[in-house]
Amino acid sequence: MNSISASGKNFLLRYVDPSMIFLVKRGQQLVFVGYMFIIAETFVAIRLGLTQIKVEQIAFLSFFSISVSLFLILFLEFKKVLLLWHEYFVFAVDLIAYLVFFILWSYWLEDMRFLGLISSLIAIGICHSYASFGQSLSLSLLTLLSYGSLSYVAIVLNGQSGSFVRELFFAFCLIPAFILCAITSKAVDTHKRRLKKARQELERKNEALFELNETLKFEQALTEAEMELAHDIQCALLPSKAPDVSDWDIAFYSRPKSSVSGDFYDFYSSNGTLDGLALFDVSGHGVAPALVTILLKPLLFKNFNKFNDNPVKIFEQSNKEVLEDLEDVNIYITGVLLKIKGAEVEYLNAGHPDILYLKDNGKVEAIIDEDDSFKGRPLGIGDVLDYSSFTFNVNNNEMLLLYTDGLIESRNSGGKQFGSENLTLSFSKCYGMSASDSLNFILEEFYSFLGNSQPIDDITVIIAKKL
Repeated sequence: MNSISASGKNFLLRYVDPSMIFLVKRGQQLVFVGYMFIIAETFVAIRLGLTQIKVEQIAFLSFFSISVSLFLILFLEFKKVLLLWHEYFVFAVDLIAYLVFFILWSYWLEDMRFLGLISSLIAIGICHSYASFGQSLSLSLLTLLSYGSLSYVAIVLNGQSGSFVRELFFAFCLIPAFILCAITSKAVDTHKRRLKKARQELERKNEALFELNETLKFEQALTEAEMELAHDIQCALLPSKAPDVSDWDIAFYSRPKSSVSGDFYDFYSSNGTLDGLALFDVSGHGVAPALVTILLKPLLFKNFNKFNDNPVKIFEQSNKEVLEDLEDVNIYITGVLLKIKGAEVEYLNAGHPDILYLKDNGKVEAIIDEDDSFKGRPLGIGDVLDYSSFTFNVNNNEMLLLYTDGLIESRNSGGKQFGSENLTLSFSKCYGMSASDSLNFILEEFYSFLGNSQPIDDITVIIAKKL
Protein backbone atom coordinates (compact mmCIF):
# COMPACT_ATOMS: atom_id res chain seq x y z
CA MET A 1 0.00 0.00 0.00
CA ASN A 2 2.78 2.44 0.89
CA SER A 3 4.62 1.81 -2.38
CA ILE A 4 1.43 2.38 -4.35
CA SER A 5 0.67 5.61 -2.49
CA ALA A 6 4.20 6.84 -3.02
CA SER A 7 4.02 6.02 -6.70
CA GLY A 8 0.73 7.90 -7.04
CA LYS A 9 2.14 10.87 -5.14
CA ASN A 10 5.25 10.99 -7.31
CA PHE A 11 3.08 10.80 -10.43
CA LEU A 12 1.03 13.84 -9.39
CA LEU A 13 4.22 15.77 -8.56
CA ARG A 14 5.63 15.35 -12.05
CA TYR A 15 6.35 18.54 -13.96
CA VAL A 16 4.08 19.40 -16.87
CA ASP A 17 5.92 19.85 -20.15
CA PRO A 18 6.51 23.60 -20.86
CA SER A 19 4.64 23.37 -24.15
CA MET A 20 1.59 22.01 -22.29
CA ILE A 21 1.70 24.89 -19.81
CA PHE A 22 1.04 27.30 -22.66
CA LEU A 23 -1.85 25.16 -23.91
CA VAL A 24 -3.42 24.91 -20.45
CA LYS A 25 -3.19 28.70 -19.98
CA ARG A 26 -4.56 29.37 -23.43
CA GLY A 27 -7.32 26.81 -22.84
CA GLN A 28 -8.34 28.59 -19.65
CA GLN A 29 -8.49 31.89 -21.51
CA LEU A 30 -10.70 30.25 -24.13
CA VAL A 31 -12.97 28.98 -21.33
CA PHE A 32 -13.40 32.58 -20.18
CA VAL A 33 -14.14 33.74 -23.74
CA GLY A 34 -16.62 30.89 -24.15
CA TYR A 35 -18.54 31.97 -21.06
CA MET A 36 -18.58 35.57 -22.33
CA PHE A 37 -19.97 34.43 -25.68
CA ILE A 38 -22.77 32.41 -24.09
CA ILE A 39 -23.64 35.20 -21.64
CA ALA A 40 -23.78 37.75 -24.46
CA GLU A 41 -25.88 35.33 -26.49
CA THR A 42 -28.33 35.00 -23.59
CA PHE A 43 -28.65 38.76 -23.13
CA VAL A 44 -29.43 39.09 -26.86
CA ALA A 45 -32.10 36.38 -26.52
CA ILE A 46 -33.58 38.21 -23.51
CA ARG A 47 -33.64 41.48 -25.41
CA LEU A 48 -35.33 39.81 -28.38
CA GLY A 49 -37.89 38.23 -26.07
CA LEU A 50 -36.94 34.71 -27.09
CA THR A 51 -36.44 33.21 -23.63
CA GLN A 52 -37.99 33.30 -20.17
CA ILE A 53 -34.65 33.47 -18.38
CA LYS A 54 -34.43 36.48 -16.08
CA VAL A 55 -31.72 39.12 -16.02
CA GLU A 56 -31.07 38.35 -12.34
CA GLN A 57 -30.49 34.69 -13.18
CA ILE A 58 -28.02 35.34 -15.99
CA ALA A 59 -26.34 37.97 -13.81
CA PHE A 60 -25.76 35.31 -11.13
CA LEU A 61 -24.36 32.89 -13.71
CA SER A 62 -22.18 35.66 -15.13
CA PHE A 63 -20.70 36.47 -11.72
CA PHE A 64 -20.17 32.80 -10.92
CA SER A 65 -18.52 31.83 -14.22
CA ILE A 66 -16.38 34.98 -14.45
CA SER A 67 -15.18 34.59 -10.87
CA VAL A 68 -14.16 30.96 -11.36
CA SER A 69 -12.46 31.67 -14.70
CA LEU A 70 -10.51 34.65 -13.39
CA PHE A 71 -9.43 32.68 -10.32
CA LEU A 72 -8.04 29.88 -12.48
CA ILE A 73 -6.38 32.31 -14.90
CA LEU A 74 -4.62 34.05 -12.00
CA PHE A 75 -3.74 30.69 -10.44
CA LEU A 76 -1.97 29.64 -13.65
CA GLU A 77 -0.29 33.01 -14.18
CA PHE A 78 1.37 32.96 -10.75
CA LYS A 79 2.73 29.43 -11.24
CA LYS A 80 6.33 29.48 -12.48
CA VAL A 81 6.17 25.75 -13.05
CA LEU A 82 3.16 23.51 -13.37
CA LEU A 83 2.83 20.14 -11.69
CA LEU A 84 0.49 17.44 -12.91
CA TRP A 85 -1.84 17.89 -9.93
CA HIS A 86 -2.14 21.58 -10.83
CA GLU A 87 -3.39 20.62 -14.28
CA TYR A 88 -5.87 18.11 -12.83
CA PHE A 89 -7.02 20.68 -10.28
CA VAL A 90 -7.72 23.27 -13.01
CA PHE A 91 -9.67 20.75 -15.09
CA ALA A 92 -11.68 19.53 -12.08
CA VAL A 93 -12.66 23.08 -11.06
CA ASP A 94 -13.50 23.90 -14.68
CA LEU A 95 -15.62 20.75 -14.98
CA ILE A 96 -17.60 21.43 -11.80
CA ALA A 97 -18.14 25.11 -12.69
CA TYR A 98 -19.16 24.17 -16.23
CA LEU A 99 -21.72 21.61 -15.05
CA VAL A 100 -23.23 24.06 -12.55
CA PHE A 101 -23.44 26.75 -15.24
CA PHE A 102 -24.77 24.33 -17.88
CA ILE A 103 -27.47 22.82 -15.65
CA LEU A 104 -28.77 26.12 -14.27
CA TRP A 105 -28.56 27.94 -17.60
CA SER A 106 -30.30 25.18 -19.56
CA TYR A 107 -32.97 24.79 -16.86
CA TRP A 108 -33.72 28.51 -16.79
CA LEU A 109 -33.88 28.68 -20.60
CA GLU A 110 -37.02 26.50 -20.37
CA ASP A 111 -38.35 25.85 -23.91
CA MET A 112 -35.02 27.02 -25.38
CA ARG A 113 -33.03 24.59 -23.24
CA PHE A 114 -31.79 22.86 -26.40
CA LEU A 115 -29.54 25.91 -26.83
CA GLY A 116 -27.61 24.52 -23.87
CA LEU A 117 -26.72 21.41 -25.87
CA ILE A 118 -25.59 23.45 -28.86
CA SER A 119 -23.50 25.77 -26.70
CA SER A 120 -21.97 22.79 -24.89
CA LEU A 121 -20.18 22.07 -28.15
CA ILE A 122 -18.22 25.27 -27.50
CA ALA A 123 -16.96 23.79 -24.23
CA ILE A 124 -16.07 20.50 -25.92
CA GLY A 125 -14.30 22.40 -28.69
CA ILE A 126 -12.24 24.37 -26.17
CA CYS A 127 -11.09 21.09 -24.63
CA HIS A 128 -9.41 20.19 -27.93
CA SER A 129 -6.53 22.54 -27.15
CA TYR A 130 -5.41 20.98 -23.88
CA ALA A 131 -7.64 18.16 -22.59
CA SER A 132 -6.96 14.45 -22.89
CA PHE A 133 -9.31 11.95 -24.52
CA GLY A 134 -10.58 10.81 -21.11
CA GLN A 135 -11.25 14.38 -19.97
CA SER A 136 -13.08 15.26 -23.18
CA LEU A 137 -15.10 12.03 -23.07
CA SER A 138 -16.04 12.57 -19.41
CA LEU A 139 -17.13 16.13 -20.21
CA SER A 140 -19.29 14.86 -23.09
CA LEU A 141 -20.90 12.08 -21.04
CA LEU A 142 -21.58 14.32 -18.04
CA THR A 143 -23.10 16.94 -20.36
CA LEU A 144 -25.53 14.43 -21.87
CA LEU A 145 -26.37 12.95 -18.45
CA SER A 146 -26.93 16.41 -16.96
CA TYR A 147 -29.12 17.45 -19.88
CA GLY A 148 -31.29 14.38 -19.56
CA SER A 149 -31.61 14.87 -15.80
CA LEU A 150 -32.42 18.58 -15.95
CA SER A 151 -34.94 17.97 -18.76
CA TYR A 152 -36.68 15.37 -16.59
CA VAL A 153 -36.74 17.69 -13.58
CA ALA A 154 -37.84 20.68 -15.68
CA ILE A 155 -40.54 19.01 -17.77
CA VAL A 156 -41.75 15.98 -15.82
CA LEU A 157 -41.35 17.18 -12.23
CA ASN A 158 -41.72 20.96 -12.50
CA GLY A 159 -44.12 21.21 -15.45
CA GLN A 160 -42.05 23.34 -17.82
CA SER A 161 -43.20 23.36 -21.43
CA GLY A 162 -41.75 20.81 -23.82
CA SER A 163 -41.50 17.08 -24.32
CA PHE A 164 -39.07 15.04 -22.23
CA VAL A 165 -38.91 12.40 -24.97
CA ARG A 166 -38.12 15.08 -27.55
CA GLU A 167 -35.31 16.48 -25.39
CA LEU A 168 -33.84 12.99 -25.01
CA PHE A 169 -34.05 12.60 -28.77
CA PHE A 170 -32.21 15.90 -29.27
CA ALA A 171 -29.49 14.72 -26.90
CA PHE A 172 -29.33 11.37 -28.68
CA CYS A 173 -28.89 13.10 -32.06
CA LEU A 174 -25.87 15.01 -30.75
CA ILE A 175 -24.12 11.90 -29.43
CA PRO A 176 -22.14 11.48 -32.70
CA ALA A 177 -20.93 15.08 -32.44
CA PHE A 178 -19.78 14.56 -28.83
CA ILE A 179 -18.07 11.31 -29.77
CA LEU A 180 -16.36 13.05 -32.67
CA CYS A 181 -15.14 15.76 -30.30
CA ALA A 182 -13.77 13.16 -27.88
CA ILE A 183 -12.01 11.32 -30.70
CA THR A 184 -10.61 14.62 -31.93
CA SER A 185 -9.27 15.33 -28.45
CA LYS A 186 -7.56 11.94 -28.50
CA ALA A 187 -6.03 12.78 -31.87
CA VAL A 188 -4.90 16.17 -30.57
CA ASP A 189 -3.38 14.56 -27.48
CA THR A 190 -1.54 12.02 -29.66
CA HIS A 191 -0.45 14.84 -31.91
CA LYS A 192 1.01 16.80 -28.97
CA ARG A 193 3.00 13.77 -27.89
CA ARG A 194 4.40 13.38 -31.38
CA LEU A 195 5.43 17.03 -31.46
CA LYS A 196 7.25 16.60 -28.17
CA LYS A 197 9.17 13.61 -29.51
CA ALA A 198 9.94 15.47 -32.74
CA ARG A 199 11.34 18.45 -30.78
CA GLN A 200 13.67 16.11 -28.85
CA GLU A 201 14.85 14.44 -32.05
CA LEU A 202 15.46 17.83 -33.71
CA GLU A 203 18.16 18.50 -31.10
CA ARG A 204 20.19 15.66 -32.69
CA LYS A 205 19.16 15.71 -36.34
CA ASN A 206 17.08 17.59 -38.86
CA GLU A 207 14.06 15.36 -39.53
CA ALA A 208 11.23 17.77 -38.83
CA LEU A 209 9.87 17.94 -42.37
CA PHE A 210 7.82 14.76 -42.19
CA GLU A 211 6.34 15.68 -38.79
CA LEU A 212 5.46 19.16 -40.05
CA ASN A 213 3.70 17.71 -43.06
CA GLU A 214 1.70 15.36 -40.83
CA THR A 215 0.80 18.28 -38.60
CA LEU A 216 -0.55 20.30 -41.53
CA LYS A 217 -2.63 17.34 -42.72
CA PHE A 218 -4.10 16.90 -39.28
CA GLU A 219 -4.92 20.59 -38.90
CA GLN A 220 -6.59 20.59 -42.31
CA ALA A 221 -8.67 17.55 -41.40
CA LEU A 222 -9.62 19.18 -38.10
CA THR A 223 -10.66 22.39 -39.87
CA GLU A 224 -12.74 20.45 -42.37
CA ALA A 225 -14.43 18.53 -39.55
CA GLU A 226 -15.25 21.77 -37.71
CA MET A 227 -16.57 23.41 -40.89
CA GLU A 228 -18.76 20.36 -41.52
CA LEU A 229 -20.11 20.63 -38.01
CA ALA A 230 -20.81 24.36 -38.57
CA HIS A 231 -22.64 23.41 -41.78
CA ASP A 232 -24.82 20.88 -39.92
CA ILE A 233 -25.66 23.42 -37.21
CA GLN A 234 -26.65 26.07 -39.77
CA CYS A 235 -28.80 23.57 -41.67
CA ALA A 236 -30.54 22.68 -38.42
CA LEU A 237 -31.45 26.34 -37.84
CA LEU A 238 -32.79 27.06 -41.36
CA PRO A 239 -35.99 25.45 -42.71
CA SER A 240 -35.31 22.01 -44.15
CA LYS A 241 -38.58 21.82 -46.07
CA ALA A 242 -41.26 24.16 -47.39
CA PRO A 243 -44.27 24.84 -45.17
CA ASP A 244 -47.35 22.69 -45.71
CA VAL A 245 -49.95 25.34 -46.59
CA SER A 246 -53.18 25.12 -48.51
CA ASP A 247 -52.95 28.32 -50.57
CA TRP A 248 -49.42 28.11 -52.04
CA ASP A 249 -47.22 25.41 -53.56
CA ILE A 250 -43.63 26.14 -52.50
CA ALA A 251 -40.27 24.63 -53.45
CA PHE A 252 -36.78 25.87 -52.65
CA TYR A 253 -33.11 25.04 -53.16
CA SER A 254 -30.09 26.33 -51.25
CA ARG A 255 -26.44 25.49 -51.92
CA PRO A 256 -23.52 27.16 -50.13
CA LYS A 257 -20.33 27.95 -52.06
CA SER A 258 -18.34 26.48 -49.17
CA SER A 259 -19.38 24.53 -46.08
CA VAL A 260 -21.56 27.34 -44.69
CA SER A 261 -23.75 29.85 -46.49
CA GLY A 262 -24.34 33.58 -46.34
CA ASP A 263 -27.87 33.11 -47.71
CA PHE A 264 -30.79 33.14 -45.31
CA TYR A 265 -34.39 32.21 -46.02
CA ASP A 266 -37.53 31.66 -43.98
CA PHE A 267 -41.24 30.99 -44.38
CA TYR A 268 -43.97 32.45 -42.18
CA SER A 269 -47.30 30.63 -41.94
CA SER A 270 -50.25 30.25 -39.59
CA ASN A 271 -53.43 28.20 -39.56
CA GLY A 272 -52.39 26.34 -42.71
CA THR A 273 -51.94 29.47 -44.84
CA LEU A 274 -48.82 31.31 -45.98
CA ASP A 275 -48.21 34.69 -44.32
CA GLY A 276 -44.88 35.58 -45.86
CA LEU A 277 -41.51 34.69 -47.39
CA ALA A 278 -38.04 36.05 -46.68
CA LEU A 279 -34.80 35.70 -48.63
CA PHE A 280 -31.58 37.50 -47.67
CA ASP A 281 -27.98 37.45 -48.84
CA VAL A 282 -25.14 38.49 -46.52
CA SER A 283 -22.09 39.93 -48.29
CA GLY A 284 -18.95 37.81 -48.37
CA HIS A 285 -18.33 34.11 -47.93
CA GLY A 286 -17.54 31.67 -45.14
CA VAL A 287 -18.11 31.63 -41.41
CA ALA A 288 -18.70 35.35 -40.73
CA PRO A 289 -21.70 35.74 -43.10
CA ALA A 290 -23.05 32.38 -41.84
CA LEU A 291 -22.97 33.67 -38.26
CA VAL A 292 -24.91 36.76 -39.38
CA THR A 293 -27.61 34.54 -40.88
CA ILE A 294 -28.01 32.88 -37.48
CA LEU A 295 -28.58 36.35 -35.99
CA LEU A 296 -31.07 37.33 -38.71
CA LYS A 297 -33.45 34.39 -38.33
CA PRO A 298 -34.83 35.21 -34.86
CA LEU A 299 -34.54 38.96 -35.48
CA LEU A 300 -36.69 38.93 -38.63
CA PHE A 301 -39.10 36.38 -37.17
CA LYS A 302 -39.66 38.63 -34.17
CA ASN A 303 -40.13 41.77 -36.27
CA PHE A 304 -42.36 40.02 -38.81
CA ASN A 305 -44.77 39.04 -36.05
CA LYS A 306 -44.43 42.34 -34.19
CA PHE A 307 -45.04 44.60 -37.21
CA ASN A 308 -47.35 42.34 -39.15
CA ASP A 309 -49.67 45.20 -40.09
CA ASN A 310 -46.82 47.47 -41.21
CA PRO A 311 -44.24 45.45 -43.19
CA VAL A 312 -42.11 48.53 -43.91
CA LYS A 313 -41.47 48.72 -40.19
CA ILE A 314 -40.04 45.18 -40.33
CA PHE A 315 -37.15 46.40 -42.49
CA GLU A 316 -36.69 49.62 -40.58
CA GLN A 317 -36.53 47.93 -37.18
CA SER A 318 -34.39 45.06 -38.49
CA ASN A 319 -31.95 47.53 -40.05
CA LYS A 320 -31.75 49.42 -36.77
CA GLU A 321 -31.02 46.27 -34.77
CA VAL A 322 -28.46 45.04 -37.31
CA LEU A 323 -26.62 48.35 -37.06
CA GLU A 324 -26.67 48.15 -33.26
CA ASP A 325 -25.46 44.55 -33.08
CA LEU A 326 -22.96 44.66 -35.96
CA GLU A 327 -21.74 48.25 -35.93
CA ASP A 328 -18.08 47.17 -36.09
CA VAL A 329 -18.60 44.47 -38.72
CA ASN A 330 -18.05 45.55 -42.32
CA ILE A 331 -20.88 43.69 -44.02
CA TYR A 332 -24.22 44.47 -45.63
CA ILE A 333 -27.34 42.37 -46.25
CA THR A 334 -29.58 42.45 -49.31
CA GLY A 335 -32.97 40.82 -49.19
CA VAL A 336 -36.62 40.61 -50.14
CA LEU A 337 -39.65 40.15 -47.93
CA LEU A 338 -43.17 39.22 -49.02
CA LYS A 339 -46.15 39.83 -46.74
CA ILE A 340 -48.97 37.69 -48.12
CA LYS A 341 -52.69 37.92 -47.45
CA GLY A 342 -54.75 35.79 -49.80
CA ALA A 343 -53.96 36.88 -53.36
CA GLU A 344 -52.46 40.19 -52.22
CA VAL A 345 -48.68 40.38 -51.87
CA GLU A 346 -46.92 43.30 -50.22
CA TYR A 347 -43.31 43.30 -51.44
CA LEU A 348 -40.24 44.91 -49.87
CA ASN A 349 -36.77 44.93 -51.39
CA ALA A 350 -33.49 45.93 -49.72
CA GLY A 351 -31.05 46.17 -52.62
CA HIS A 352 -31.76 42.60 -53.78
CA PRO A 353 -32.31 41.24 -57.33
CA ASP A 354 -35.91 41.73 -58.47
CA ILE A 355 -38.27 38.81 -58.03
CA LEU A 356 -39.84 37.37 -61.20
CA TYR A 357 -43.57 36.91 -61.77
CA LEU A 358 -44.89 34.21 -64.16
CA LYS A 359 -48.39 35.33 -65.11
CA ASP A 360 -51.32 33.19 -66.21
CA ASN A 361 -50.66 34.26 -69.83
CA GLY A 362 -47.23 32.57 -69.70
CA LYS A 363 -45.25 35.82 -69.66
CA VAL A 364 -42.55 36.62 -67.07
CA GLU A 365 -42.09 40.07 -65.60
CA ALA A 366 -39.81 41.51 -62.95
CA ILE A 367 -41.81 42.99 -60.08
CA ILE A 368 -40.95 46.70 -60.07
CA ASP A 369 -42.88 49.93 -59.89
CA GLU A 370 -42.68 52.49 -62.66
CA ASP A 371 -39.53 54.25 -61.42
CA ASP A 372 -38.20 51.40 -59.22
CA SER A 373 -38.43 53.82 -56.30
CA PHE A 374 -39.73 51.40 -53.67
CA LYS A 375 -36.41 49.52 -53.42
CA GLY A 376 -34.30 50.52 -50.43
CA ARG A 377 -30.65 50.13 -49.62
CA PRO A 378 -29.27 46.91 -48.12
CA LEU A 379 -29.51 46.39 -44.37
CA GLY A 380 -26.50 47.29 -42.28
CA ILE A 381 -24.95 50.16 -44.27
CA GLY A 382 -26.80 53.17 -42.91
CA ASP A 383 -29.60 54.35 -40.68
CA VAL A 384 -31.52 56.17 -43.43
CA LEU A 385 -35.06 54.82 -43.31
CA ASP A 386 -35.82 54.80 -47.06
CA TYR A 387 -37.83 51.59 -47.27
CA SER A 388 -41.27 51.38 -48.85
CA SER A 389 -43.42 48.57 -50.18
CA PHE A 390 -45.05 47.62 -53.47
CA THR A 391 -48.37 45.74 -53.50
CA PHE A 392 -49.63 43.49 -56.28
CA ASN A 393 -52.01 40.55 -56.70
CA VAL A 394 -51.18 36.98 -57.73
CA ASN A 395 -53.85 34.90 -59.43
CA ASN A 396 -54.29 31.15 -59.12
CA ASN A 397 -51.63 29.08 -60.94
CA GLU A 398 -49.30 32.08 -61.24
CA MET A 399 -45.79 31.80 -59.78
CA LEU A 400 -43.16 33.94 -58.10
CA LEU A 401 -39.40 33.32 -58.31
CA LEU A 402 -37.03 34.60 -55.60
CA TYR A 403 -33.27 34.05 -55.87
CA THR A 404 -29.87 35.28 -54.73
CA ASP A 405 -27.39 36.80 -57.16
CA GLY A 406 -25.17 33.70 -57.20
CA LEU A 407 -27.70 32.23 -59.65
CA ILE A 408 -27.41 34.90 -62.35
CA GLU A 409 -23.76 35.93 -61.80
CA SER A 410 -22.21 32.44 -62.10
CA ARG A 411 -20.24 31.93 -65.33
CA ASN A 412 -19.56 29.02 -67.63
CA SER A 413 -16.11 28.03 -68.90
CA GLY A 414 -16.39 30.69 -71.62
CA GLY A 415 -16.79 33.44 -69.00
CA LYS A 416 -20.44 34.12 -69.87
CA GLN A 417 -22.90 34.75 -67.05
CA PHE A 418 -26.12 32.77 -66.74
CA GLY A 419 -27.76 36.18 -66.39
CA SER A 420 -31.28 37.50 -65.97
CA GLU A 421 -32.26 36.78 -69.57
CA ASN A 422 -31.52 33.06 -69.35
CA LEU A 423 -33.28 32.88 -65.97
CA THR A 424 -36.35 34.67 -67.33
CA LEU A 425 -36.45 32.39 -70.39
CA SER A 426 -36.14 29.25 -68.25
CA PHE A 427 -38.86 30.47 -65.89
CA SER A 428 -41.23 31.23 -68.76
CA LYS A 429 -41.05 27.56 -69.81
CA CYS A 430 -42.38 26.52 -66.39
CA TYR A 431 -45.94 27.63 -67.05
CA GLY A 432 -48.35 24.91 -65.89
CA MET A 433 -45.71 23.06 -63.84
CA SER A 434 -45.75 22.54 -60.11
CA ALA A 435 -43.35 24.54 -57.94
CA SER A 436 -41.11 21.50 -57.49
CA ASP A 437 -41.01 20.68 -61.21
CA SER A 438 -40.33 24.32 -62.04
CA LEU A 439 -37.45 24.45 -59.59
CA ASN A 440 -35.93 21.25 -60.98
CA PHE A 441 -36.26 22.54 -64.53
CA ILE A 442 -34.54 25.86 -63.78
CA LEU A 443 -31.70 24.17 -61.89
CA GLU A 444 -31.21 21.70 -64.73
CA GLU A 445 -30.97 24.61 -67.19
CA PHE A 446 -28.58 26.46 -64.87
CA TYR A 447 -26.14 23.59 -64.27
CA SER A 448 -26.28 22.58 -67.93
CA PHE A 449 -25.25 26.14 -68.80
CA LEU A 450 -22.35 26.07 -66.30
CA GLY A 451 -21.01 22.75 -67.55
CA ASN A 452 -17.85 21.94 -65.58
CA SER A 453 -17.73 25.36 -63.93
CA GLN A 454 -18.81 25.90 -60.34
CA PRO A 455 -21.15 28.62 -58.99
CA ILE A 456 -19.23 31.69 -57.84
CA ASP A 457 -21.41 32.34 -54.78
CA ASP A 458 -24.01 30.84 -52.47
CA ILE A 459 -27.23 30.05 -54.33
CA THR A 460 -30.77 30.03 -53.00
CA VAL A 461 -33.89 29.77 -55.17
CA ILE A 462 -37.51 29.85 -53.98
CA ILE A 463 -40.56 29.24 -56.22
CA ALA A 464 -44.05 29.93 -54.89
CA LYS A 465 -47.13 29.02 -56.92
CA LYS A 466 -50.56 30.38 -55.97
CA LEU A 467 -53.17 27.64 -55.66
